[in-house]
Amino acid sequence: MAKAVHAFSERLILLSSDTREEITAMAGELLEEGDRAFAGEKARQRDVEELAHRLAVLGSDPPGMLKGLRLFLEGVPDRSWASGRAAYADSPVAWCFGGHGGQWAGMGSDLVDSIPAGAETLARIDSLFRAESGFGLVQMLREARERPVDDLAVVQPLIFAVQVAIARTLLTHGLRPDLVVGYSMGEIAAAHVAGALTLSDAVRVMYHRSRLLAATPAGGRMLVARGDTATTERACAESAGAVSIAALSSPGESVLTGDADALRRLVERWEPEGLRCRWVRIDAASHSPAVEGVLDELRGCLRDVRPRAPRLRWVSTVDPDPAVAPWADPCYWARNLREPVRFAPVVAALLDEGVRMFVEIGPHPVLRVPLQGNIRAAGTDHAKVVVTGRRGMGERSALLRAVAELYCHGVTGADRRVLLDLRAGPGAT
Repeated sequence: MAKAVHAFSERLILLSSDTREEITAMAGELLEEGDRAFAGEKARQRDVEELAHRLAVLGSDPPGMLKGLRLFLEGVPDRSWASGRAAYADSPVAWCFGGHGGQWAGMGSDLVDSIPAGAETLARIDSLFRAESGFGLVQMLREARERPVDDLAVVQPLIFAVQVAIARTLLTHGLRPDLVVGYSMGEIAAAHVAGALTLSDAVRVMYHRSRLLAATPAGGRMLVARGDTATTERACAESAGAVSIAALSSPGESVLTGDADALRRLVERWEPEGLRCRWVRIDAASHSPAVEGVLDELRGCLRDVRPRAPRLRWVSTVDPDPAVAPWADPCYWARNLREPVRFAPVVAALLDEGVRMFVEIGPHPVLRVPLQGNIRAAGTDHAKVVVTGRRGMGERSALLRAVAELYCHGVTGADRRVLLDLRAGPGAT
């Protein structure tokens, strides 16, 4: 029975074998050795064939590594380890860019301070954004380390900047998506990564979209409702225009938008009935009639945007037919702000096509639950969702964890070299 130790140090272990049972046995042997496993010739890298069943253990020191091994053996999910079968090399990979809500105090710190590709990307975005707005984003990221930013006109560009910097870091290390999908404001980063917008044009779209959304009339809110679509559609129809569907996230989750008082009454009615609701951290009613007053100005501000034919497939969540190739002109971005996000039908269509690997690009997961809901609804057993950012976790560690998952699943480009490069850099924990 073949087995291999690919990399072995006091901060990274990669194991592979023909069977999961052998992986478990190898992990048990290392745990039994304790600190001695990391001494002398034991700590090394071997250039050997990578086998089907894989385990990655991550830590900042030997005790952390041993804890990861123990948690794996106990079957306790934890950020310190990832395992899987390398069966996804032939599956198309979709990078998914989420919308508002993933922001947190301290996001982007590693990208600014210790990830060269991320820092370079953020510096370019900072310069372009400063030219549009008169203020930079890198300083905002630094200031946001101590307190979250609540200004809508700032927080959405910050999310966009982190999304693009994470994507550029992965691309620099040789990872590539087969297609990209964006959710609401996430479509801007998706369009740029696909090549449909230059970085300069993407920054312009992001700045004016967020600025004008922040200028819409007060009193609007947004609400995630976890229940069947028929219930939420009926509530919107009964609201006399006060509430609309902002997004179809999955068959069991919708986002509602509109008058805050009307939404509050729905929460008071639904929660006793067992329908779970969660407020989105935004004081505006995006994807509703409330934004119609700014759409002409948005189109005018974007008149110099020059969209291009994308290099990668970009699947629109604005157009109801995901087979329609989007064209990132000013009219499209006005529709992106006003029309509902059709995420659920897009994911269903991608699953029908055979996409089985979804990677969420952003500071914290906002699409993981909807993606998993769509996967369950499709009855698909083997589709995976991997996230690249986690609240309270530095980007280097979060990216290392994500690439470790992709490695364990056999995704092309997620190999030992990338893991070792990320592991060796400053700021890894």
